[in-house]
Amino acid sequence: MVDIRIKELYHGTTKEGAKSILNMGFNLPKWNFNQTSFQKKPGTLGYGVYAFSQIYICKKYISEKIRSETAVILIRLNLEDMNILDLTNEEHNEIYQKFREKFMNLPIFKSLCRELRNGNQSELEGIMLEHLIKRYSEDFFGIEQCDCVKSWTVSVLSDTMNSNVPNGLEYCIRNVQKIKEVELWKEG
Repeated sequence: MVDIRIKELYHGTTKEGAKSILNMGFNLPKWNFNQTSFQKKPGTLGYGVYAFSQIYICKKYISEKIRSETAVILIRLNLEDMNILDLTNEEHNEIYQKFREKFMNLPIFKSLCRELRNGNQSELEGIMLEHLIKRYSEDFFGIEQCDCVKSWTVSVLSDTMNSNVPNGLEYCIRNVQKIKEVELWKEG
């Protein structure tokens, strides 16, 4: 019997990274909201542990993006009582789009654009999501803490041909306490 409260996800990493995760768990960066420079920039969905719901896209992603030996961590995520900002949900997505439009007119946006000179849209999206979550989760979504962000994403891979059609369903796990277990994924 399948437990629908548990979602299996796939996190690609190096073999060394996998050993560290299995031994010590995931280590999430902290971010100071009053700064516009970063030691580690957020991904498209903000700061957290990124995982795909499809093994195929995870394996393809790490084969193209990681230059050393790779491994896949199987994450069993406990969905029970989890606060998810679900950008596949039309209502959540509309709230984000309206926030994004307002955020782009704020002085901090211009500062961020200068800091991120390469204009990396995914980093800007991640920063905007961080601001939305930190400042407005309770007002807009009725949640005190956002445990996870879920969205269809476009991972730029050799076969995406600059497509805007999402090629993966990604989860950005912000609350690692919601991870029930992790193990090294094995083919078959």
